Amino acid sequence: DGLFNYGEALQKAVTFYAAQRAGDLPENYRLDWRGDAFNYELEQENGQYPVDSGILNRYMDAGDSPTFVLPISSAMTTMAWSGVEFESGYRNSGQMDDLLETLRWHADWCIAAHPEPNVFCGQIGQGGPSHAFWGPPEIHTQATGYRPKIWWLTPENPGSEPAAEAAAFLAAASILFKETDAAYAATLLEHARQLYSFASTYRGTYTESIPGVSSFYNSFSGYDDELAWSAAWLYRATNEASYLEAA
Repeated sequence: DGLFNYGEALQKAVTFYAAQRAGDLPENYRLDWRGDAFNYELEQENGQYPVDSGILNRYMDAGDSPTFVLPISSAMTTMAWSGVEFESGYRNSGQMDDLLETLRWHADWCIAAHPEPNVFCGQIGQGGPSHAFWGPPEIHTQATGYRPKIWWLTPENPGSEPAAEAAAFLAAASILFKETDAAYAATLLEHARQLYSFASTYRGTYTESIPGVSSFYNSFSGYDDELAWSAAWLYRATNEASYLEAA
């Protein structure tokens, strides 16, 4: 009806995620009030694995600085889904490139956070110390000594919810990237398959493997919904009936 600029609303929604980034930001970052944060070697919990430097380039949670993998992957799945379903809206408003860049930041993180088929990062950072600090993430370590940790999910320390949700996201993103970067889309789909297999084969609630997360993002309903959701997205991305049957 002409009363609202929906393109601007969409632009602001996408830009929100630009403000949530930790790690090494580009020199010409569009939000010039944001800087590098937590871009140093991190301690590991639940095992010791090769750490790709890309694991530092992550999305932080709301006003806190941890990466809670279940909710951010869920948000990114929904963002990818919106791009799949409403591609013309993103293109007509000039937001498709920014959407793809927003999704790629988390997709690259998922790849870096997945050093082996059955190993995945379920969280970076500790909720309590982060929640207690009322200041910018760029100075958190210098101000308090806080250093975020990597929490791995493994067959011995399973976490079906984050692994499956990441699989759903990567499958959804692969559909969106297929037109513009087929090789990248194939890489995303390969990781999606492995993460779904990991989540389904070694079933377990992630709150038992990552202490303290239940007070922030508890898994009230268990992991069946994430397994069904990721299988459904893998079916849509691959058209393989086995995923539909699993869902």
